[in-house]
Amino acid sequence: MKVITEQVLIKEVADRWKSAYFRDGHWMNYKSWKGEQPQTIYKKLRKLPKDATAAQVELIIGNRSWTNFYCLECGEEIHQEAVIEFGTHQFKDAQWHVCLKCLKEAVLKLKIVLEMTV
Repeated sequence: MKVITEQVLIKEVADRWKSAYFRDGHWMNYKSWKGEQPQTIYKKLRKLPKDATAAQVELIIGNRSWTNFYCLECGEEIHQEAVIEFGTHQFKDAQWHVCLKCLKEAVLKLKIVLEMTV
């Protein structure tokens, strides 16, 4: 697990895009909502400045999913500056986020169970 911020998502968006749409030396046959091929979008993402915003990424890709956090537990969009990302060690292509509210609830439940076993 690791702490991840929106700026990290933006910084890594081109690499994550390539990981999603480039397989076995070839770009997948996919057209964006603007009718662009994934390699065209990748090139645009690579040209983003270091201080790019989520809005700039959204304009290129066409949606906010590449720069937003969603809680795996409750399904809500997470409006926090940073989250804990799980799955980064064992499952490199299967990361997930859990919101602070759900993390606190999980810790509370775990404490209750552990206290019952003492």
